[in-house]
Amino acid sequence: MQQQEGKSNSTKKRIQILSITIIALALLSYAGTTIHHAMTYESTDNAQIESNAIPVLSRVSGYINVFELKDYQSVKAGQLLITIDDREYKLAVQQALADLAVAKADLTNAQEQLNNLGSDKNVASAGVGVEQVNREKAALDLKRDQALYNEGSITEHQLDNSKAASQVALKQLASSKTRVLQVSTQSGMQMHKYSGP
Repeated sequence: MQQQEGKSNSTKKRIQILSITIIALALLSYAGTTIHHAMTYESTDNAQIESNAIPVLSRVSGYINVFELKDYQSVKAGQLLITIDDREYKLAVQQALADLAVAKADLTNAQEQLNNLGSDKNVASAGVGVEQVNREKAALDLKRDQALYNEGSITEHQLDNSKAASQVALKQLASSKTRVLQVSTQSGMQMHKYSGP
């Protein structure tokens, strides 16, 4: 019996040694795998990846019409990335061209008005010259008729006609000067209006 106990103890020892060896080998294998993984792979709870990401900014805004990129695609300088829908910009250009045409027509019209005002001013100035001569003649006629009336050579009616003619010539001269002033004022206003603020 002692022999059986000895064999049984020996078997138990072998099983214990085998178990300890298997556990030790498993622990060594786990430790080796863990160390190998730790040396090969990064592990963190707040990972950040460094890359060459460059923001792309457009000089104009708008809806994207064509998108040429795929996820994680590398791009080169000068490569077409997107195409922006240009219909709004084409409409804006057409509107600006129409506004420019209207402004040119307004400018031409204003220049014609200024030319007409210049002609009106010349005519009015010439009218002032004529009215000035008429006024001077009427004043001389009145002076001469007053002297003739005082001598008794003409009637009071003729003197009254000379006074009336002198008054009419004076009023016509004032009217012509007013017309020149009006045309000058209109011309100045038109010049200011079309020369801008």
